[in-house]
Amino acid sequence: MNLNPHVHAILPDGLFVEDPGGGERLVFKRLPPPTDEDILRLTVRLAQRLTKIAKRRMQQAEFDPPWDDEQALVHDSAAKALRIPPSELLQGPAQHAWAQDKPLCAKVDGFSLHAARTVDEHDRKGLERLCRYCLRSPLSLERLSIDPDGRVRYRLHRPWPNPAGRTAIVLEPLAFLRRLAALIPAPYTNLIRYHGVFANRSRFRKRLPLPPEAARDREKDEDDGAEVQTDGMEGCGATRPRRLGWAQLLKRVLDVDALECPKCHTPMVVLAFLTDPAVLYKILDHLKLPSSPPATAPARPVPHEGEMFSEGGPEDAGFNGVRDRAFGSAVARAPP
Repeated sequence: MNLNPHVHAILPDGLFVEDPGGGERLVFKRLPPPTDEDILRLTVRLAQRLTKIAKRRMQQAEFDPPWDDEQALVHDSAAKALRIPPSELLQGPAQHAWAQDKPLCAKVDGFSLHAARTVDEHDRKGLERLCRYCLRSPLSLERLSIDPDGRVRYRLHRPWPNPAGRTAIVLEPLAFLRRLAALIPAPYTNLIRYHGVFANRSRFRKRLPLPPEAARDREKDEDDGAEVQTDGMEGCGATRPRRLGWAQLLKRVLDVDALECPKCHTPMVVLAFLTDPAVLYKILDHLKLPSSPPATAPARPVPHEGEMFSEGGPEDAGFNGVRDRAFGSAVARAPP
């Protein structure tokens, strides 16, 4: 429930280069695994750049940063551990603490980097689990509850700050909404981004090598003389269908099997497709189910600031205010 921004990045342990034999697809060249010194050096670089960005943003917002101009980002012992001059590690004096208590992990001046998680190239399920972990929600609904007095209780994953510490956070409803609002991204913001050859506009994406399973299937089809049908996706070329069915999507994303009987837990089959409106109305009326769509509710007006914030808040009360061209006034705009 704290606003601790972090980034999940999935990186290949190598580079995609031109095929020396003149092949159409790129060839993957594996790089040596990173060392603890490489991870510490990268963490130092990230801490330096992100701190400069935060400092510049605070100055633009006329907010006094909580550090002095002469303070640097890393401790002098970090340069000694890397066996390089401090001037090459970081410009300026180094006075902040660093730590490296686990392999391929580093902590520098409040910034941390964990690079010890790897997935084998043939472990496609492991890669999917890693992607699911990167896309998980910032908080767990299973650990969220409401006390009898109306306050919101969020149970911590582990006691904080030590095994004998507190096990839950209890907040007033308005305070909980304020913390929750800070975790909601701004409208029209892409949370998943692709870089390098994986970018959508990369001219090399079509030339990426096939996944291991797709490559084996293609070789098998070519040996059997069968026609290979691709899914049309750039860079994939797998023999799977272009789009998954709605039941497969529900099972894959929400872990809900819509084709399983809730009583006997056996797979259900489609008996018939009904398209006649008269028959549909008759069945729905017999089952006492609504046979007409609900009426569209009118648009809600922009709430006043006093209705949302007891102690004041932003001018637009958390809405993304845009200028309406027809009326020339600021209106509330919701994400698509």
